[in-house]
Amino acid sequence: MEKDILNLLDTQNKIMLNILDLVSESHRWYTVNEISHELNVVERTVQRYIHRLKETIDDYNEERNHHIALSYEKYKGVLLEIDSGSNYMELKSYILENDETMKIFKLIIFEEFQSIQKYASTYFVSENSIRKSLKKIKDFLGIYDLSLSRSTFIIEGEEKQIRLIIYISGWIIFKGVTWPFDFISQEKINLSVDSFSEELNLGFSVIHRKQMAYMLAVNILRLRKNMLLRWKRNGRTMLICLN
Repeated sequence: MEKDILNLLDTQNKIMLNILDLVSESHRWYTVNEISHELNVVERTVQRYIHRLKETIDDYNEERNHHIALSYEKYKGVLLEIDSGSNYMELKSYILENDETMKIFKLIIFEEFQSIQKYASTYFVSENSIRKSLKKIKDFLGIYDLSLSRSTFIIEGEEKQIRLIIYISGWIIFKGVTWPFDFISQEKINLSVDSFSEELNLGFSVIHRKQMAYMLAVNILRLRKNMLLRWKRNGRTMLICLN
């Protein structure tokens, strides 16, 4: 599913992430020719995206108060210097979060996307660009037997599948680095996860704790929309409330 979600990205962000993944493999200089060969992209295009990636990293450093350095020299190539692995994951999430289609997808997940015209006027994006993003989102949802309402832009389909898609998409985009559930208390969710872990003596790792927190947040998000799980048992449909 991660590949399908990453296909939502525009070409620029997709290539920037590919370059970032490549040059982070080891602390050394990567030539433009090497990157071009590995990613199957012409050298001039690679150079353009390297400069764009450097600008993005500068914006990230300023906004998040971190220090990641991307050095570029014509004959030596590219060198990535990063202060911690967590900052690397946060940088990747930063690129994903700022992709236009991902922004629209997040609004759709939270049922906050009102109309193409409203989004265009609010964020100064062309309506044609928004329609292209919506087409990609519809195609992505279709892979998992879900659809997008043409009038309300609400995800439609089996509730358990919707929750699964929201959880996995949220985890892939944000990786537990940031908390995307603006109207759900992260502190309360974490307390619930810790209590659950202690009571059952599960001993969650840091990653498992964050994943469980995302799962609980998704369930609360859907319950607030009055969307209940329906489960068939012995030919009868049952409503399940996960809270």
